[in-house]
Amino acid sequence: MFHIGILASICVCFQPLLFDVLVYMSGGVGFLVHYVIPHLRKEMPWLCCSHPLLRSRERGQFEVKGLYHPLYGIHLLF
Repeated sequence: MFHIGILASICVCFQPLLFDVLVYMSGGVGFLVHYVIPHLRKEMPWLCCSHPLLRSRERGQFEVKGLYHPLYGIHLLF
């Protein structure tokens, strides 16, 4: 009975902190189980790190957005 009383008082004291710890632990375990482990079971597990998780705003800045239109009149010189 003495041990149950000590455990109950510890749980009451640390209840707000205990809730945060349980939430972060469940989020970490969920990320590990649903994202990391399936990627590690693939044939080439290092490909999960080949693309960034958060892309920068400048990522598409250097991509081609339209067709190339040559300058008119340049082809008349040849």
